[in-house]
Parts: sequence; structure tokens; C-alpha cells
Amino acid sequence: MSEPLGVIRNISTARAMLDLVVFDDGIVVARGSLRSAVRTMAEAGVFRAGNAEVEALAGPDRAAPAADREALLASDPSAELIPFGSVTTLRLKRGWFGNGRLEVVGLDGSTRKFDWKKLYNDFDEVEALLRRAAPLKVVRA
Repeated sequence: MSEPLGVIRNISTARAMLDLVVFDDGIVVARGSLRSAVRTMAEAGVFRAGNAEVEALAGPDRAAPAADREALLASDPSAELIPFGSVTTLRLKRGWFGNGRLEVVGLDGSTRKFDWKKLYNDFDEVEALLRRAAPLKVVRA
């Protein structure tokens, strides 16, 4: 069974907030956690509230990715696995102010884009995580 290597949290899309759980053989795209986003913003000082208020608003956070990929996929019908075998390139782009983008290019030429803010994920850490998982597929644009 494949083990999770890490999570790229709070990916912004037009419709939802997603987490990308990176395994050694693929990426699970799963519904993200509003709690995680609120906690990260609070830790960065975005809110002028004490710890008790943040805890009440955010609640407990998932500290580690789900270790069982099948349970993660089963827990959310919209979750999906992108196996590295179906991908030609994992293209990383650094945007303004340290924000990042991951473009997943499929064997059929299709591209899926996942954007994140520096507040949630450090670009260099995301690159290191993806290079650990699929070193020959990661390209920095």
C-alpha cells in the first residue's frame, strides 16, 4: 500500500477548496478543510483574536494526511486519484508574491491547474515534496 508523503493544502479553485495528498505513486485530489485555512490565517496574524476564539472558529485540524488512500477516496465521492503513470509532467510555476501553481499534464495532453497562496504552502517545500514523489516528472517553469 502506498504511503502519503505530504499534503499541499488549501488549493483555490473556482468551485471549491481542495487538498492535494501526495503519495509515492500519485496525487489524491480531495475536498479541503476550511478549518485548515482558518487556522493558517490565524497563525499568520490575519485575525485579531486570541487562541480560544480561533479554536472555537476553526476546531481541531487534521495534522497528518489520511494514511489509507482507499478510505480517503471513499470518504468523498468527488475525490479522485491522479496516478503518476497517467502524467507526463508536473509543471511548477512561481507567481507573484510567492504564490504557486501546479500544472498536471496528462498523457493525452490535458492540463489541470492547481493554485495556492504563499500563506498556505511554501513553494520550495511543495517542489521538494513533488520531487520526492515523482522526481523525473517535476519541471520548474
